[in-house]
Amino acid sequence: MIDPPALTLGEESPGPADLPTLNALIERAIGSWAVTERVKRAALPSYRYEALDLADMRFFTLRDERGAPVGLAAVSPLDGAQDALLLHGLYVDPIRHRQGLGRRLLQSAEAAARQAGAARLVVRAQRDAAPFFAAAGYRPADGDYPYTLNKAFH
Repeated sequence: MIDPPALTLGEESPGPADLPTLNALIERAIGSWAVTERVKRAALPSYRYEALDLADMRFFTLRDERGAPVGLAAVSPLDGAQDALLLHGLYVDPIRHRQGLGRRLLQSAEAAARQAGAARLVVRAQRDAAPFFAAAGYRPADGDYPYTLNKAFH
C-alpha cells in the first residue's frame, strides 16, 4: 500500500484573489451533501466567502502536495456572545472524505478558539454533520438554527 501524499495544515489570511479557489472547494463539499440539488443550488451562495468576510474570520486550510486546498475551516466572532466563537464553516473535498481531515481542521479551530480566550465554540451544523460534531464532544445548544451545537472548553 502506498502512503497518501502529506497534507499541509496551516492558518492563512486569504485575500480576494484566493476566494475563487476556496469557494470552489466549498462548492465541491456542498455538492456531496445529502440534500436535493435544488437545495444545494439555493444554499450555495450563502456559503461562499466574499472579500468582506475576510476581515473578521480566521481561516485554516489543508493543502495537498501541489498547494491546492482540500479542506477549509473558518472561525468568526459569534454575534451577541462574549464567551464564544462560531465555527463558520468546515469543508472537505469529497474525494478526501473519511481520512480524518475534518477532525484535523476542527482541532485547529478549537485551538484557535481557546487561544482567543473563548469558553466555547459554536457550530450551526448541517443535519448529516451533527453526528460528526457529537463524536467530537459537541452538545446541543440553544439557537435559532435546528442543529446548533457547542463545545465548552474547561
